[in-house]
Amino acid sequence: MRERLVLVSDIHLSLGAAGAQYGPRFVDEFDGDEVLPAFLNWLRADDRRPSHLVLLGDTLDFLRVPVPRALYARNDAEAVQQLEQIAAAHPKVFEALSAVMNDGTTIDFVVGNHDVELARPAVQRKLRTLLGAPEHSAPDAVAVRFHLWGYYVPGLLYAEHGNHYHDVNSFRRPLTPFHAKRTERPLATRVHSVLGQARLKQSGGPPLHQVFADLLPVDRVVPRAAMDDYYARVLPQYAAAIGLPVLTVRQLHELGRTSTLATALRIAKVRLGHDLSFREAAPGVATSVHRALAAAGCAVPFCVFGHSHAACHLRLPDVDGEYLNTGTWSSDYRPATGGVQHVPDSQRRTWIELTRRGPDNPQAKLLHWAGGPVENPSHRSNSIEGAVEAT
Repeated sequence: MRERLVLVSDIHLSLGAAGAQYGPRFVDEFDGDEVLPAFLNWLRADDRRPSHLVLLGDTLDFLRVPVPRALYARNDAEAVQQLEQIAAAHPKVFEALSAVMNDGTTIDFVVGNHDVELARPAVQRKLRTLLGAPEHSAPDAVAVRFHLWGYYVPGLLYAEHGNHYHDVNSFRRPLTPFHAKRTERPLATRVHSVLGQARLKQSGGPPLHQVFADLLPVDRVVPRAAMDDYYARVLPQYAAAIGLPVLTVRQLHELGRTSTLATALRIAKVRLGHDLSFREAAPGVATSVHRALAAAGCAVPFCVFGHSHAACHLRLPDVDGEYLNTGTWSSDYRPATGGVQHVPDSQRRTWIELTRRGPDNPQAKLLHWAGGPVENPSHRSNSIEGAVEAT
């Protein structure tokens, strides 16, 4: 039987044209309301239909949807309202996703740093409803599934959004990013929120005390007992659910751990040109992931991240595996030279296709949508040394 997975990330759906009225922080970076549905409808052909459509994080951009009198959603009701606004701004995209689901393809949402609200069960239920999933569908239903951290297919794939290994965008407890009804917000999110609030166009922004409350790092107030429970109970439960040994999951968790001081030093080094950005460091992280899985007897040929907005396909040295990045469908593209640029479509609207027939000969392709699929060799490198040129 032929297995086919399609992976897409960093679509960044938010408020559409309405977002600009609130200021630069809320401008919708997604401009593919015709293009993305065309791609999704193309996927539905019998000979192309994937078994799984994996949306590998930052599919929705809750951070670009304003919340009255707060920087972020403070409860289920506010997060659900944000989701409803996103769906109303992009009806064609939601209709196309619903059609893909109704054809029998499982849609897997992996949580990213811009759509951590998907970790809320109430938001998951609402999204299932918006897509027309059966009302009786359980959290692990086939039609629409949610993954708070990793996505693992034995013998084929290990995938994450990638922010767990990016210190300024990581969550201390990615499987439970909440404490006392508050959601953890990574450092980069909090910094960008402050800058965006300063440029807010409309009145009625959050009061100062709410801004301070929203910016207080949740990880600073999480009791030690909660962290002990996370290691003793939550991680083992997750390991059993995903199908990896507990020790391996712990290794992956620790791979993304850092300290405030280490983060500050790394940022300073990057600014001075003496250290790697996440985009440049990601292949090395993927190498560590490959090694951890192989050591546990869970080796896979492909490790996939999103997050960097720079598509690539690399063969990794010293391990029997490859690293791929899904790129982005937003207008925020990160070229190899660094920074943010708005560039022609040829540098974005990318996706990954993984296929295998039986246990042997798995294949991976990185493709670009230009009214149809285009395999772009400029995204491919034969080794990690060519990563900068390939991204």
